[in-house]
Amino acid sequence: MIPGKAGPNAILKLIVPPVRSQDGYVLSIARHATTAVVQHEVDILRRLQSALPERLHDSIPTVLCHDKIGGHEYLVTPFYQSPGNKWIMRRVFRNRHWSWLQEWLREIAVHTSESPLSAEWLRAEYAETIMGVETDPHVSEQVKQTLRDHFELIIDNASRIPSVCCHGDLWRENILWRQFVSNAVVLDWGAARWPGLPVVDLCRYALNNPTSDVQLTDSINRYCRLINLDPRFVPALYDLYNVFIKAELDEAFATQSHAKINPFLHGLPSQRISQVLSLTL
Repeated sequence: MIPGKAGPNAILKLIVPPVRSQDGYVLSIARHATTAVVQHEVDILRRLQSALPERLHDSIPTVLCHDKIGGHEYLVTPFYQSPGNKWIMRRVFRNRHWSWLQEWLREIAVHTSESPLSAEWLRAEYAETIMGVETDPHVSEQVKQTLRDHFELIIDNASRIPSVCCHGDLWRENILWRQFVSNAVVLDWGAARWPGLPVVDLCRYALNNPTSDVQLTDSINRYCRLINLDPRFVPALYDLYNVFIKAELDEAFATQSHAKINPFLHGLPSQRISQVLSLTL
């Protein structure tokens, strides 16, 4: 079952920090009784705990409780606390931070890789949102045509692309670093897809954080070698992922201007990926 959109209007979160000897927790409640987002996140977290080796369990939130109240589903996870992110993001720690995340994403890919993507699943998951981009006046005709070509490229080569668990919302605020940046816990799995598109979590994080072209190329190529994915598909996969992001944003901010939150407003999100990969392919 494909969950409802996981935008900010889907979930209400209550954070209870630890008090004295009592542990803290986070209570996530579905705002609408019809949403499947909470159940979806629970399913993803439990599947990950079964699929990942024990050494990676601390990097995924534990499901403490999952039930319904008044027809609304809720999820309880532990309260996670880091020593503070300000010093962690200083330049001296960036390489260690990036190294851990790359390795973690490769581990996720290896342990969650299942059968290849299917054309049927891709159409069910993305065809409607592709049509939404087609009718958006803020997106140029050139971008629309390239996006159509990219969608067909992935459809035609689906059997050559392994599916993995894709977090879908991997950015700095969803990664809680622990002491000395030796490990982290990755939060908020409501937008995850499994089966999902490979390599896009890596691309999103790299493109939204200081990463050189050499680092980006090396990271993508190492990831692709590990799961036997042709790097030529990466730009198309990343653009397809951003179609999903646009659909999330359009629904979450329906009363606001699309032009402010449109990932295709200034061209294809994959442009830099295409440029750096063209130097090595």
